[in-house]
Amino acid sequence: MGGGRDSARCMAPPSVVADASALICLGRVDQLQILPALFGRIVVPPAVAAEVTHRQPTLPGWIDVREPRRPLDHRVATAHLGAGETEVLSLGLELDSAWLVLDDAQARALGRQLRLRMLGTAAVLIEAKRVGLLARVRPTLDALLAKGFRLDRRVYDRILKVADEE
Repeated sequence: MGGGRDSARCMAPPSVVADASALICLGRVDQLQILPALFGRIVVPPAVAAEVTHRQPTLPGWIDVREPRRPLDHRVATAHLGAGETEVLSLGLELDSAWLVLDDAQARALGRQLRLRMLGTAAVLIEAKRVGLLARVRPTLDALLAKGFRLDRRVYDRILKVADEE
């Protein structure tokens, strides 16, 4: 894993806003350190912080909790998403050039309509391999699936193809 951290950080987007899924799932497979190694600091809204701290007592020091400041966009308000996804999308609309780490299919679909930049947990793993933080994606992806992470088989196969691990 040597050397990858610095090259990943210089490519980091201005802000990365994460939903609870990536934090919880990567934590379950002892790979949470990938997020700060790739992106430095991560922003989470209060609803995500509450969901994550419900499972672990404190947030890592590299996570900044930030409340959305703008009124809720009507497209987000009417989407009937969970509180975390709603706040993540709100921050995505608020923060210039932000990247959102979201796994929820409905939230991702709305994010695409809103022209937000997004990656899922699997894409984070691919990027971690690209910069040398992971030797292979498959073992971590399989561990995530074993811990309850949901992923369609076609998406799984596509991830391995992109990671050059078919």
